[in-house]
This record gives sequence, C-alpha cells and structure tokens, in this order.
Amino acid sequence: MVPELTGNAWMEARNRSPLRHYGHWRPQWFEYWDGIGTQCAGGDVKLYGQDREIVRHLQEHRRLMPGDRVLDVGCGAGTFALPFTTVAASVTGIDPSEVMLSRTRRAAARAGVRNLSTIRATWEGYDPPDDRFDLVFAAFCPGVHDRHTLLKMERASARSCCYLAGDVSHFRLLGQLWSLLSGESYTCDAWDVAYPAGLLTEIGRVPLVRRFNTASCQVASSREAIDEFINYFRSFMDLSQAEHRKIRRFIESRSAGGLIDLGKERTVWAISWNVPC
Repeated sequence: MVPELTGNAWMEARNRSPLRHYGHWRPQWFEYWDGIGTQCAGGDVKLYGQDREIVRHLQEHRRLMPGDRVLDVGCGAGTFALPFTTVAASVTGIDPSEVMLSRTRRAAARAGVRNLSTIRATWEGYDPPDDRFDLVFAAFCPGVHDRHTLLKMERASARSCCYLAGDVSHFRLLGQLWSLLSGESYTCDAWDVAYPAGLLTEIGRVPLVRRFNTASCQVASSREAIDEFINYFRSFMDLSQAEHRKIRRFIESRSAGGLIDLGKERTVWAISWNVPC
C-alpha cells in the first residue's frame, strides 16, 4: 500500500469513529477537558505501572536520553511531561486546556521542577520553533490523527518521535452510550496503530512497536458518572433533555448502592522512530 492509500485509509477510519468530531473544536470539548482537569491533582515525577514501563522503554532504546529537549504534544496534566523532566534538560508541554496546564505547573512547582514550560495550543495551531526538539512525544492526542499531523511531529524533531495509541474499546459504557444516543456503532478504528506504523514504514522509517497492557479498577458515584458522561457527549453533540434522561437511566440501571464500576482494561502501543538527519 502506498503512503497516500494508507493515509486515506486512516482518514476513513477516523471518519467512522467519534474522532471525526474533534476537528470541529466545539467549545464544549474544551469545557469537558477543563472539567476533567479540575479533578486532576496533576502529574507526578514518579511513574508507576504501565506508564513507567513506557518511559523505561524509551530510555532503553535511546529515544529519551539525558540532556534532551522534549516536546509533549497534548500533555494534559503532565502524566508523562513531569517524569520526562527527571531525564531531559527541558520539557515543553502543549495542550489546549489551560486547566490541565495549570495542574501540570502546580505539580511541577510542588516537586521543585524548573525545566518544564507549558504552552496553550492545539497541535494543529502550534508552530514548532526552528530549534527542533530531540524527542517529540504524543500520547492519545486527538490532534495527531492522520498523515499530516503525524509527520508534523517529525518536522518538530531533530532525532526521535514517539506516538502512543491503542485499544480504547475497553470503555464499554462509553461505547454502549454512544450507540444509544447517536444510533451509530462506537469504533476505535482511528486509534489502530497499523495506520501510523504502516505509513512510517512506507516512507522509509524503521518504527519500533511495543505493546503494553494494563487494567484498573475505578468505582464512582452514579451522580458523578452521569455528570461526566453528559459533559463528554456535549462535546460531540447537542443533547436534549430526553437524552439527558437516557444517560441517567443507563447509568442508574448499571449501578448498585449509588455506585458504578468504571474499571478499564487498556492495550497501549508505543510507536517510536528516528527521523532522517
């Protein structure tokens, strides 16, 4: 398959999934992530479980090295940006949510981190500096979703890139609710790593692909879950009061004692590669 066909296939997969809505950047989308940000305490310089394995993998394969300048695309509350500061000379995190970025900065201040800076921007709207980064990193970032936005990572990098994606179908409640409200099947095809991995191979790169698995147990109150799902779906579509009631009944029917299990299983694929000199 030639790169153009792979890129077209990736776009078609995106158009079959909720990811197709992200390009509209509805105000509610930013409100949703700002709301999530208010619940985050901010990242930590120490990592555990799967995230620690991913950073260790990058170090073992010299994608992340001491003294690096790192760009974290869609850094959120600093899940990876903060641990990167313990290795890199400097880390720049970009994200469209100022609330997320404020959590990152506060966590950095608590940890005494002085080599982290943040920029509020979408990946599409960000203009990388001429002085390129050593590592450009993106984890489940909606802004990296096709040939153009993937290769923009290369243009910002002097040496290495890493793209994290994977199976998000473990959000079983989210998938069921999506079908209930939109009448469409919820697919995660747009996160299939076959597209970026294949595209990179076809243009002469040698991507290193590594799989990571994890599971988590999370119990939330039914009220919190209802509010979060309403806010989530508002970022994609205009919800009527009838659809609010559908969400409430759906969550309540799957709750016990006012609590609901939001446990997740996730398969993450890390695709890393070196860019041409």
